[in-house]
Amino acid sequence: MIIGISACLLGDKVRYDGGDQQNPHVLRLARHYETRKICPEVNIGLGVPRPPIQLIDDLRFPTAIGKHDPSLNPSDALRTLGKTVATTWPGLSGFIVKSRSPSCGNGSTKVIINGEDIRTGTGLFTEQLKRNSQIPVIEETNLDSPASYTQFIMRVEHYYQQHYISKHGDNYE
Repeated sequence: MIIGISACLLGDKVRYDGGDQQNPHVLRLARHYETRKICPEVNIGLGVPRPPIQLIDDLRFPTAIGKHDPSLNPSDALRTLGKTVATTWPGLSGFIVKSRSPSCGNGSTKVIINGEDIRTGTGLFTEQLKRNSQIPVIEETNLDSPASYTQFIMRVEHYYQQHYISKHGDNYE
C-alpha cells in the first residue's frame, strides 16, 4: 500500500519560493505507511525557485499560467503528469496534496475568473489524478481533524483491499 504525498509536505524545499510546507500530520502518517513523494511543478521541469503560477478562466477546466508571465503555461504538462501517476504508480492507494496549490490543491485553489478570485478550484495535477483513478485524495489541512485523518486512512486501506488484494492476493508487490 502506497500513499502519494506532495513533496513539500514532507519537508522538501521544492515550493516556488524555495521553501517547504512540512506538516506534522503528514510526517506522522509517513512513518507508518509506504510513501512516494512528488512535486508536480518540479517534475515537469519548472525549477526551484520558479515563477509562481495561478489558475485562470474556468472552474471546471482552468488554465495554469505564470502569475507575472502569462506566456508560462504548464497546464498540459501538469495534467499529463497527473494522469501518468494515476495510471502507472502500482500500489498507489491514496494521495495527500498541498492545499491551495495550482498544481495540487483539491477544491481550495484560487481560480481567477474575470478578475475575481474564486477559491473552489482544483489543481491541474490533482484534477487528473482524480479523473483517472478512484484513489482517496485529501489536502494536508484536513488531516488536522482526527476524524478526517482516521477516515482518510480507512478509505486508503479500503481502496487497497478492493483494488489490489482482491485482484492479486496477499502477495501484491
